[in-house]
Amino acid sequence: MRFHSVSIAVYKNGKSISSHFGELTIGKANTPTDSTIYEIASVSKTFLGTLVAQAVLDGVIMLEDDIRKHLREPYPNLEYKGEPIRIKHLLTHKSGFPNFPIKGDTKSNFFEGLKEIKIKSPPGTDYNYSNTAPELMAYILEQVYNVAYEDFVLNFILLPNKWTTPNLI
Repeated sequence: MRFHSVSIAVYKNGKSISSHFGELTIGKANTPTDSTIYEIASVSKTFLGTLVAQAVLDGVIMLEDDIRKHLREPYPNLEYKGEPIRIKHLLTHKSGFPNFPIKGDTKSNFFEGLKEIKIKSPPGTDYNYSNTAPELMAYILEQVYNVAYEDFVLNFILLPNKWTTPNLI
């Protein structure tokens, strides 16, 4: 993947500096600015990890929990020969989930798609990058805290850290 623009910011001791390079659209000479909105993509996994750590500290989940403990349906397919997928497997890309999005344009479709997953090796053994695992982890956090994930990120991470324009894509 080739990037055409980048913005860099440093915040230290209450002061911030930023610089912007490249073009948002090749050949248009439109340099990014402090107002440019970028897709944060996998940076959101850092937020998720922070929130999961808080959930463990709060005692609402444990890394060894069978994920099905926190789901509304049983999902007997989310195991391999009796070995369940655990919270820690979702966080380390060792759940056995495939690296393709399940039909997840809505939460109900996402959970229907979970029923179709086939785990082909014991959880915790094989690394397989997957966006399904962190998406499911976010849903588990919604379940245990009874709050929308976006609100959890906003109120626990962004606002306490003085993000004044927390527009996340």
